[in-house]
Order: sequence, then structure tokens, then C-alpha cells
Amino acid sequence: IATDVAKYDLGSTGEYTQGAGAVALLLSSKPKIISFSDNWSTSHKSAFDFFKPYRRVSKFMITGNDDNQPWFGNLEAEIEVHKDQPVFDGQYSNDCYVQRTNEAYARFKDNTTGKPLQDWFGIMMHLPYAYQGRRMLTALYAKEYDIDATDAAALKEVAKNIEYGDFIKQKLAPAETASSLIGNLYTGSIFMSLLSSLCGYASSEQDLTGERFGFLAYGSGSKSKVFEGTIASGWRAAAHTNLFERLSKSTAISFEDYEGLHTKTRHFSILEPQGEWVLDRIEHEKTNLEGARYYQWID
Repeated sequence: IATDVAKYDLGSTGEYTQGAGAVALLLSSKPKIISFSDNWSTSHKSAFDFFKPYRRVSKFMITGNDDNQPWFGNLEAEIEVHKDQPVFDGQYSNDCYVQRTNEAYARFKDNTTGKPLQDWFGIMMHLPYAYQGRRMLTALYAKEYDIDATDAAALKEVAKNIEYGDFIKQKLAPAETASSLIGNLYTGSIFMSLLSSLCGYASSEQDLTGERFGFLAYGSGSKSKVFEGTIASGWRAAAHTNLFERLSKSTAISFEDYEGLHTKTRHFSILEPQGEWVLDRIEHEKTNLEGARYYQWID
């Protein structure tokens, strides 16, 4: 099960990419939907393009007292504060994304025959926002198709080419549909791309059995993994998730409600819970259980 929440500060450049969700996969020795090969490659490098550090705040700055009196059970002179919102550099993250995926793909290609990027029927990518994949893929596309494009200006021209547009439409666009409706899932993003593609094709007459899908995974910090899978005969079972039907039932909210939820000044759900687990309460009185979270099933 891959699940995460992508939350950014209000007014930040990452705010519009926010999202949340989960993807569950069942692994089997006899897969019905897709079988993964044992050919895979990775690339990694330590980089501060995105991280969630603990911030330290002087207790004096909070209380105005310099005698280090206990404050809500904290005896230290410094208070550690954790935020869900990350520290990030968008352009630097993009550069890391391109470098790691290109390196991992080059290593993958060294261990296979042909040109996988051309041979793959579909391409699944980590999509922090729906169109990032197509923007990050231009350099790899140019190299794979022997196009002389070594600088930013030349790559922009590649992105405008009709041939590149057709390439994206066939191989990547089906994977982008769900992302455009959900936002960033972090860990679940690449497999949501797969589900998006399978559900999209399931509504057509196209039979994917035997087709190869390529996966270009990425995570900030920074690392990439490239692997591939072959679609099995039972792939249409993925459509039983009713992905797009469920997403169509999403409820629009006002900007005021959005800000209230984001800043935690609104303490109640927009929708009444139904058929799901909900947070019932958090323990505040029993010191040996302080912070314990209790959940309740709602029919």
C-alpha cells in the first residue's frame, strides 16, 4: 500500500500541486494484470531539493521567559517543530528529476536490447503534477531519437514538435489523466499512472495483452528507478476500481473552506463520513497514553 499527503504552504509555488491518496497492489507469482521483469536500474545522489526538517525554536521566543521552565511537558530550552510542508526548490528539483531518471534509464538500456523508450507501449512516470512528466522527458526523448538538442532553447523546440506531441499522446497522456484530477500522491504516483492508463484503455476496444510498459520512478533526495512490465491477459480487472467514476463524485469546496482545512482552523470534515474509518479522538488526559489516536468505523 502506497499512501501519502502532499501539502505545501499557502501561497508557495508548490501549492497548486497538492494532493493525497493511496494505491494498493497485490503481489502474486501468477499476476493477472502485469508481470514485472527482473531487469531494473537505479540512480541516486544526495541532494537537498526537497526535505522536511525539524525546525528548532528557542523556548524563550515562545514564552518570553529565560529560566527554561517546563512548557507543555517540554523540559528542553529548544522546541522541535515538525511541519508537513517541505522545504524545496522547484527548479532544482526538476534538474535532479531529469538527471536521475536519465542516468537510471541509461543503465537500464545498457542491460537490454533495442531502444526501450521507443519500444514501450506506455510510459509511467512519477507525476507531482499532471504535465511534469512530458516536460522532464524531452532530453531523454531527444537522445533516444538522435535529435541534436543540448541546451534549454533546443529542448523547448523539441517539446513543440508534432512528433513529440504524438509520442506523448500515445505513450504518456493516458497516465496523466488521473494525476490531473488528484494532484501529487508522492509514493503512490507512479502506480496511479498505471491505474489511470489501464482504466482509460479498458473503456476502449484496445487490447493491451502482451504490451510492455516502462516505469520511470523518482523520489526527491534524489533517486530514480527504471523498470518494465508486460501486461497480462486479465488487465481489464483494473477497471473494476471504477477510478474515474469515483473521482467524478468529488465534492467542490469553497476557497474559505480550503484555507480552513489547510490551516486547521476548521475542525470538522466537509462531508459526513460513510463506510470508512474516522479519527474518533486523541488522548490528552492519560499521561502514559498522551497522543494515542483512536479510530471508529462509520457505516
